[in-house]
Amino acid sequence: TAIDLAEGYFQRRARRTSGFVDEIAVSLISGVLKIGTVAAGIIAIADITGIPYEGVIAGLGVGGIALAFAARDTVSNLIGGAILMSDRPFHRGDLIETESRMATVEHVGLRSTRMRTFDDSLLVIPNSQLTDKSIVNWGQRRKRKIRLEISLHYDTSRHRLDAFKARLRKVYLDQPAADDTTGYVGLRSFGESALNVELWGYFNLAEFDDYVAARHQLIGDIVDLARELNVVFAYPTRTIRLLSEENDGKEYEQSASQSA
Repeated sequence: TAIDLAEGYFQRRARRTSGFVDEIAVSLISGVLKIGTVAAGIIAIADITGIPYEGVIAGLGVGGIALAFAARDTVSNLIGGAILMSDRPFHRGDLIETESRMATVEHVGLRSTRMRTFDDSLLVIPNSQLTDKSIVNWGQRRKRKIRLEISLHYDTSRHRLDAFKARLRKVYLDQPAADDTTGYVGLRSFGESALNVELWGYFNLAEFDDYVAARHQLIGDIVDLARELNVVFAYPTRTIRLLSEENDGKEYEQSASQSA
């Protein structure tokens, strides 16, 4: 029909944008036009056949109430689509999390929302469920957190620890995407086989690919810094104590290394 052709044309135009409001609006207007066309057709037929308008309109009203009651879930989803159109909690292409499920938004329709999970499965959620649950929009982050725990050998002197801490913060701040209001560095804890230094801050990046590249650059610069200051990264070690019967129970100490 002409309405379907017009709907297809405007839907194709709406999909070229990142927003989904136009898609829902097109679907809503198309649905209203179809209902209006059907109602107008019924009234026109009633006029031609001589059936009183009042009876037809009353019948449509009673039938509409019965239909709305039978399709209350569908009506709820339609209202949910209108709420999503009003609130705009996400856009097409955003990575969102709802009920511990993470997926990328592909299409928001009048009744349901289609999303793509990390294992490439298609997830379809009724709009009423999206409006009733909390939504975490990972795609709209303005910055991304970076947190590193760097393990240093226990033999590292206090002087080198302090120098490494000071230079580590400078290395972080020298990163092009680093948020200069953050960059907290310091000894965090005594590990089983290392002194743990913690660095955490934020990168002013929205895209995950850019974040991965920035993290790679930062870690590489930290490796260069450790070599420059002659600071040794620690790895898990275990000390074994042996008693020798031939030497009157004299205790010997042996250190064995284990790879991480």
